[in-house]
Amino acid sequence: MLPKVWRSTPPEIKTNRLLLRCPQEQDGPELFAAISESLARLRPWFCWTADIDLAESNSVLNAAYARERFLTGAELQFYIFPSDGKTLLGICGLANPDWSIPSFEICYWLRTGYEGHGYMTEAVTSVTQFGVEKLGAKRIEARCDPANRKGIAVALRAGYTHERTLPGERKIAVLVNTTLDYP
Repeated sequence: MLPKVWRSTPPEIKTNRLLLRCPQEQDGPELFAAISESLARLRPWFCWTADIDLAESNSVLNAAYARERFLTGAELQFYIFPSDGKTLLGICGLANPDWSIPSFEICYWLRTGYEGHGYMTEAVTSVTQFGVEKLGAKRIEARCDPANRKGIAVALRAGYTHERTLPGERKIAVLVNTTLDYP
């Protein structure tokens, strides 16, 4: 379960090039800009884009909502910034927590125009490491549409392996971090 200090001091992850941190209400305008720029590329892969009401005011509310979910452990979205903290590059987080194991699903997207620099692989690797070292994760999985080759490639570069593809209306390739010991 989440440490009590979490609410007063939400964790940050710093890498050589990135700052990954808890959402803040003032991130709304940057969130709006990132989603606006990237919406056409995100639509094929994310169901939340289907009925999104794209307005800057809604992005402020979404950032505030994401912060509350982060602080309560319901969903741990890290907003990704370059180390200077100025431009929102995307989101990488641990969703659908099962705190009894603990296990998570890692979710991520990158703002259009920032692909090809290794930012998302760096973020996924760092958030996975955070999940294991700070939260005691026994299982972290990425679920990607098999046609989302870029999303799958990120997971593979970050140390995940293909476990199975789920049958159904929309097939999902499940990739797991194989360094963890939960069956």
